[in-house]
Amino acid sequence: MRSLINDAQTEHSKITQQLDRTFPNRVLEASENSRVEDAEVRRRYNDQNSFRSRLAPVASVSLEDALSLPDRQLLDWELQLLSLYLVDTDKKLAPFETLLQKIELLESIVNSRLLNKRIQVTASEGLKVVHETSGDRINLDALSSGEQHEIILMFDLLFNVPRGALVLIDEPEISLHVVWQLAFIPDVRRIAEVAGFRFVVATHSPQIINDMWEQAVRLGPSEAAFS
Repeated sequence: MRSLINDAQTEHSKITQQLDRTFPNRVLEASENSRVEDAEVRRRYNDQNSFRSRLAPVASVSLEDALSLPDRQLLDWELQLLSLYLVDTDKKLAPFETLLQKIELLESIVNSRLLNKRIQVTASEGLKVVHETSGDRINLDALSSGEQHEIILMFDLLFNVPRGALVLIDEPEISLHVVWQLAFIPDVRRIAEVAGFRFVVATHSPQIINDMWEQAVRLGPSEAAFS
């Protein structure tokens, strides 16, 4: 996980250097005829601030401080300058977008399973498990086999499966609590949408299939029915 974050930070730094070096020239070359609306600039500004807040726990790279926009109507030259600044900022933040989306999805899925503990992802420590109230770090070896299985599988699906791949998941019910089994396929679907893969699940568990029997295929004699 730390290497993925470091790669994103390295790409961010490269893009930042390139854009900052050419920013003055691009300001001078900007067309005076292109109309930018005050409301649109403020919307994009707020979206970027929200993204920065979500990214702060993950990225150790020093992100630029957000501008403080005045309460008054922005002047035309200010709108032109800010529009270019916001375009550049989008490009600078782009290396983190998919990574942050995957990290937040991993935390959402796994933390909905864990009791009195949660996973956290930081640039300095990567993925760790901490106690819910004290914040003390918990060794991964101290987790149950089901908890370890869930973290490893969801991490692999999110970060190690190539886009466009077809994934076979064999007997995911092993070591999983029945309640976790019921949520398994919906969670993998959420992951597949973000990571861009298709998947097939081989299982003996009706809880894994849950309410998706119409999409299930029995492996065995054609006349055999699901039990």
